[in-house]
Amino acid sequence: MKPFNLVLKLVDMKKNIIVLLSMLTFSIGAMAQPPGRMDPNEMIAREKQNIYKKITDLSDDQKLLIDGIYEEFGDTMIETRKEMRNGNVPREQMREKMMSTLAEKDALMADVLNEDQLKIYDEMMASNKKQMEQMRQKRQQQGQGPQGDRGQDGDMNPSPDN
Repeated sequence: MKPFNLVLKLVDMKKNIIVLLSMLTFSIGAMAQPPGRMDPNEMIAREKQNIYKKITDLSDDQKLLIDGIYEEFGDTMIETRKEMRNGNVPREQMREKMMSTLAEKDALMADVLNEDQLKIYDEMMASNKKQMEQMRQKRQQQGQGPQGDRGQDGDMNPSPDN
């Protein structure tokens, strides 16, 4: 009887280990991406879908042009983010490049859309900009600004006068 009890205890222990490992796996997955941060591809796809949803009178030609604009915009933004993460270019220069890319996208959209459609697009972009600003402020209030725990110059131990 004793060997049977030992087997039962081992089976019980294996179940507990499996449960603990699965809990650990799920908790690591939940921590992998900070809350409120979204994949750039998802953000761009969502923005484009919102355009299609809110501007209902787009022609097929306009949709084709918008698809091309957003594909190029997405590629450029991803490339810019990679450069930023590699630390090859100063943060302020990357910000300027991203702002330039946004302005270029908006100019291309202005060429594609008619006056009424452009008004809707501009309202959408203003709303998006306001939301992004609110999220940025919230992150900064929580101490998770765009610099994270780093100072403005990227040092891990920022001086108090930064």
